[in-house]
Amino acid sequence: MTSQGPVEYQNRLIQKERKGFQRARLLAGLDADVTPHILKHTYITWAMQRGIPIWEVAGFIGTSEKTIREVYGHHHPDAMPNAKRRFRGHKMGTN
Repeated sequence: MTSQGPVEYQNRLIQKERKGFQRARLLAGLDADVTPHILKHTYITWAMQRGIPIWEVAGFIGTSEKTIREVYGHHHPDAMPNAKRRFRGHKMGTN
């Protein structure tokens, strides 16, 4: 995020980043199916897996904490600690 919004160039908000993103995607050698949304989803998932606080990810990405928690929260190591603890040491198929 910048002071103006998600993408800024020469102190002006860029409304359409399509051309710039396509060029960056090509230079990075990424497939055509890689979109800004996929990169955002990947970053948030990885941030959750690394234990970065939800409020910090939400602020950095510009998405509400509620959305981060509801959509990506299950990736966070602190998610469902009781359920995880109950499964440790149990063999599958036993009570």
